[in-house]
Amino acid sequence: MHRRCTVCAYPRADWLNQQLSQHAQNILKLARETGLNRNALANHRKLHLPSGPYSEDEQKGEFLGAFKTSGDLKGSAETAGVSRGRVQEWLEHDEAFSFRFNMAKAELVEHLEVTAVERATVGGKFVRKVYRGEHLYEEVHEWRPSDAALIKLLSSLKPEVYGEKISVTQTSIVKAVDMNAWAEV
Repeated sequence: MHRRCTVCAYPRADWLNQQLSQHAQNILKLARETGLNRNALANHRKLHLPSGPYSEDEQKGEFLGAFKTSGDLKGSAETAGVSRGRVQEWLEHDEAFSFRFNMAKAELVEHLEVTAVERATVGGKFVRKVYRGEHLYEEVHEWRPSDAALIKLLSSLKPEVYGEKISVTQTSIVKAVDMNAWAEV
């Protein structure tokens, strides 16, 4: 028995279908706005909406939009309706796409760096629930900075002070070879 499509059951399904049929709309952004699963949205578009001939430029734009927010190459390719191989082909043969891909990757890295600094300084939310018997007595919400994130940031920003203090030495042994002796063999 088939499961019912969660997107078809969505209260604003008409609006959602319109957004999905534009195909330039980022599925990950729609998933966040609606609370629906991105795979459910992609499957709904593939199975329930008329598939038109989308241009390669639209597919590239959708892939890049999804990639710069998620960093997931496979998921972004699925969102755009292309294979990973096709994305790899674009990267190898389309200089403009390769440039835009590197820009999207740089935006993703900047976003992750901001998140890392935030976690190192402000911290992440930690909820501690206190029970007395079987009843919830209190719920404590705390923000705890991440020592691991702080250490990594410091070691990357100032490695001479906070970096690893490991030194590697290598010695090489050079043997002299008599070329005449090898010629006789």
